[in-house]
Amino acid sequence: FLDDGIELRVETVTQHGKSKLLLGTTSGLWQFTDRKFEYLGALDPMLKNRITSIVTTKNDEIKVFGTKGFGVLVLTNDTAIYLNSSHGLTSNSVTSLLITGNLLWIATNNGLNCLDLTKVGTDEMRILMFSKQHGLISNEINQIAGNQEFIYIATNEGLTVFNHKDYRPVNDPPPIYINGFTVMEEDMPVRTGYSFRHNQNFISIRFTGISYREAGNLVYKYRLKGLGEDWVSTTNSQVEYAFLPSGKYHFEVMAVNSDGLMSSQPAIISFIIKPPIWKTWWFITILVLAASVLAFLFYSYRIKQIRHEAVLRNDISWYRQQSLARQMDPHFVFNTLNSIQSYIIKNDRLSSSQYLTKFSRLMRLMLNNSQQIAVPLNDEVSALNIYLELESIRFQEKFEFYLNIDPVIEPEVCYIPAFLIQPFIENSIWHGIMGIDRPGYIHVDLKLNETGNQVICTVEDNGKGRAQSMAEKALNDKNHKSLGVSIVESRLSLLNSLYGIEMKIIYTDLFDKQGNPAGTRVRINLPIIL
Repeated sequence: FLDDGIELRVETVTQHGKSKLLLGTTSGLWQFTDRKFEYLGALDPMLKNRITSIVTTKNDEIKVFGTKGFGVLVLTNDTAIYLNSSHGLTSNSVTSLLITGNLLWIATNNGLNCLDLTKVGTDEMRILMFSKQHGLISNEINQIAGNQEFIYIATNEGLTVFNHKDYRPVNDPPPIYINGFTVMEEDMPVRTGYSFRHNQNFISIRFTGISYREAGNLVYKYRLKGLGEDWVSTTNSQVEYAFLPSGKYHFEVMAVNSDGLMSSQPAIISFIIKPPIWKTWWFITILVLAASVLAFLFYSYRIKQIRHEAVLRNDISWYRQQSLARQMDPHFVFNTLNSIQSYIIKNDRLSSSQYLTKFSRLMRLMLNNSQQIAVPLNDEVSALNIYLELESIRFQEKFEFYLNIDPVIEPEVCYIPAFLIQPFIENSIWHGIMGIDRPGYIHVDLKLNETGNQVICTVEDNGKGRAQSMAEKALNDKNHKSLGVSIVESRLSLLNSLYGIEMKIIYTDLFDKQGNPAGTRVRINLPIIL
């Protein structure tokens, strides 16, 4: 019958009932009834594949479909059962099917298979396999036919006639032996247990199943417990494991013959790969303890360091307050106010107003700077400039002064400790210039050091010098000591300890050409505080 709307390449045709035909095609299963084609691939996904053979029992209760590459589908009235190589078929490419009594014969491109239809889907189902080892002329079968006595097997190599009633299957399972064990390509004597280092983790195991009929063509099933629980099938008689992690392993292998019989007991070999030393519990324990001790020591050190820094900061703050107290010395304040009073008595309003303005500005700068650990260089210079102006006016301009800042310094953003320079200027005035009968001068020079982390302050005067000043002190006041300078020296020592830097004071005596004292130069290294 011709239907121009349907194009089918038919592989096999089987009668179904009295008036239906089942067609196995390259596109799946079709049915032909009353001159109409009907696609049956929607009944089961398996039926959408290329169907190469269809057989049914006499009463059509069981229908069997062979496919190209997907094994066999067995359909009963209410169940569908799939059979493929995972169940024991020699291949999933089925070429022909045959039912003789209760036996289903499945021809493939890799041998012949047989099973009992009454046991399909049960735990008792067992697939028998027949190949060249059993006498077939070829494993690549094109078609089979026959009855309950003889099976005719057509191949490209010729025809095999198989009297399956005379076939006697092997009833004894094949024994299995492990006959070789290699570690890092070095043969080891075969025994039940081994212990290896962590870097001895390339393992090779050889085994052999005994079956004279199979002629060395047994199938092996093996697993390595500790790496996985699933069984793996192979026809090779050797397996290799590379880069195994540390742990306990239990290797099991069994042989399976063509009748599906499996070794009664697996061959077993066990071994241990030790962890590296850095993964052992005692090493980790020691490491944790060592880390804990180090952490505790570091914590103790940091607490001690923080406490030490706190003490240093407290001491620095105390000395800063002492420096402020020295700069706001009552004697200086009293003399300054007396000078202002004298201008007022003389009715010199302009001078008294200017003097008072400068004095109040100096007090405000000192109080503002006293609240800070470090102050901008600009503020410190402003306070020094006002102080020198007040002292110069008070001593009737007995000396001149100069303040010079290196142009590379940005005084607004360069922070230094407060109240460190003024005591040295005060020393120059009181112990240097006040003792001479010539015009005096004080030069203050500020510049950066080579590394840029310190300001070098130089205070130079043309006074009577340190030697004469100390001699006069010894005669007039043996117990007098310049507290302002000693406070500055103590602060610098504390800052050295706190910031880990080297700040020092260098005194240089100046002489004229005749070798007479001509003044003093003091160099102070001031830290730049970020």
